Amino acid sequence: MGFYERVRDLELVVEGYSLTGLELQASESFLRKATVVALHGAGEVGTGEDVTYDAGEHEAFQARG
Repeated sequence: MGFYERVRDLELVVEGYSLTGLELQASESFLRKATVVALHGAGEVGTGEDVTYDAGEHEAFQARG
C-alpha cells in the first residue's frame, strides 16, 4: 500500500498558515531564495518548503500571503 492510500482518509484541519522567507548567497551571482510554509490547525503544525528557483516567484508568493 502506498503512502497516499495510508493517509487519504485522515482529517485535515487548517486554521491558519505562515510564510517565512529564507535567503542564501550561494555564489557572487546567485542569491538562493526559498519560502517555508507552515500550516496550523487542531493544535498541530506542519511545515514544508517551496523551492522554486525564481526569486521573483518567492517574493510574489510571500507578498500575497
